[in-house]
Amino acid sequence: MTVVIRSVRDIYTLLPTEEDARCFLEALLWPEGRLCPHCGSTESTALRGSSVRPGLYQCRQRACRRQFTVTTRTPMHATKLELRTWILAFFLVLNASKGISSVVLARHLGITQKAAWRIGHAIRELMASEGASSERLSGIVEVDEGAMRDFG
Repeated sequence: MTVVIRSVRDIYTLLPTEEDARCFLEALLWPEGRLCPHCGSTESTALRGSSVRPGLYQCRQRACRRQFTVTTRTPMHATKLELRTWILAFFLVLNASKGISSVVLARHLGITQKAAWRIGHAIRELMASEGASSERLSGIVEVDEGAMRDFG
């Protein structure tokens, strides 16, 4: 199932709870099943119990056996912000045609400017690292907007 998010309203409609946001990120980051970020194993167990937070898994590899969540080894790890806030930040940063300042991001997310700066910086670093490893554009490329100038 492919989920397309076209607006902020879509985010709040599709992800009304933090649990829904976690499931959305798991489907996005692990499309073929859970993957241990420590050893790369696909064998893991969901930990259960009254004292265990939802979305906590343990690797079943004997050499690893470490616990992890969908945010382990990502910029979202160990932050106090909701995952829905992160998803909304990703949407706002990626859809801003000329970028978005931390002040504007903070206003839209309802967080401090310092937290918004950290989120924006983390998202830009992720985009830079992903862009460096991906292939260059080839073939026919469509551009929706452009500007031309005569220098003659």
